[in-house]
Amino acid sequence: MHRSTDKGNSWDLISPDLTTNDPEKQKQLESGGLTYDVTQAENFTTIIAIGPSPLTRGIIWVGTDDGNIQLTRDGGDSWVNVATNIRGVAEGSWVTQVKPSVNNEAEAFVVIEDHRRNNWEPYVYRTRDWGAHWERMVDSDDVWGYALSIVQDPMEENLFFLGTEFGLYISIDAGATWTKWTQGYPTASTIDLVIHPREQDLVIGTFGRSAFVLDDIRPLRALAAEGASILEEGLHVFEAPDAYQASNIQATGTRFRAHAIYAGENRPGGAIISYSINPDAYEPADKDADDEGVEGEEEEEDDDDGEQEEEGEEESDDDADKDSKAPDEVKIEILEPSGDVIRTLKGPAEKGINRKSWGMDRKGVRFPNRQAPQDDAAESGGPRVLPGTYTARITYGASMSTTDIRVALDPRLDFG
Repeated sequence: MHRSTDKGNSWDLISPDLTTNDPEKQKQLESGGLTYDVTQAENFTTIIAIGPSPLTRGIIWVGTDDGNIQLTRDGGDSWVNVATNIRGVAEGSWVTQVKPSVNNEAEAFVVIEDHRRNNWEPYVYRTRDWGAHWERMVDSDDVWGYALSIVQDPMEENLFFLGTEFGLYISIDAGATWTKWTQGYPTASTIDLVIHPREQDLVIGTFGRSAFVLDDIRPLRALAAEGASILEEGLHVFEAPDAYQASNIQATGTRFRAHAIYAGENRPGGAIISYSINPDAYEPADKDADDEGVEGEEEEEDDDDGEQEEEGEEESDDDADKDSKAPDEVKIEILEPSGDVIRTLKGPAEKGINRKSWGMDRKGVRFPNRQAPQDDAAESGGPRVLPGTYTARITYGASMSTTDIRVALDPRLDFG
């Protein structure tokens, strides 16, 4: 193990050999005639995971490809191998990742895999006492495929993301249960996970399927903090991230084949509004009025002989059934600080978490040469709003909820 304190210009040795140094695993030149791998990517007895503590300087966890988990608490002056305290893992398995906790200096998470010996069992362990004891967080009943990566949310300790050979999994209860994430993400070898500290996005590295970004994990944090019962509500609106009025120019090389650039898929422009919908808990906006109408009809039936009222009741029931059907859209209104509605949008209303993007603009104006829009047409956008804090008000039948959205200028530009 080496350490640099001058950006890599010089290096100091801070450990002895932290691997098993087993000579039986160092015979890459005796490959039966195969070409020697000059990258040495398949060498055993190698350090492959380094995890310095984000809380305390000098605490470093190290994982090797021959089963060792080494720990120093004094910057490398002394080391202890804590792998022998883990039960149920074959000796010599690869320690793919070691992730120190962001909450407790004595806590860490390790990912171990042994697929090179045809063992596809997922091994993820957690220690809270410097590796003296370990608890298993994942087994083959929880996920599909051997585990490759894990990350704990730095703001909500119950929220975890796990990468396996066959996809991405999420836990909102500290690993007690795991759910496969399928929205916009393939069943791919998920080898690394990082939560961006500024954008609050999950950044995912795969083997052979490019990189992915799960934008704005705040709704998942809310589920981890408050419980999945949020999803049982008819409507629940989550905290919205800050929105920036980005100023963009055309990148060099986009117009000419001989000098082109690669461009991936960007997140939707504008302010992101996230909310959950449960159609099973939907209540129509005029439910109270319908109830009063039915009570009134029952009173009339007591006063009169009633055949006509019974027919009226049937018609009222039909109308009530129609009105009580859950719609497939919600109404989103943007309010400026004065309380005036400046923009009205339609958002999806599918069961689960939904998203809609507001372009940080006001309602547009229809010019004289344009035809009048149809009744169900979406409202046209207009001029951009000024920086400030706005309110998004989402309405779903009788349910209504709001969240604030802070709109700011592009921080890359100097307006002073």
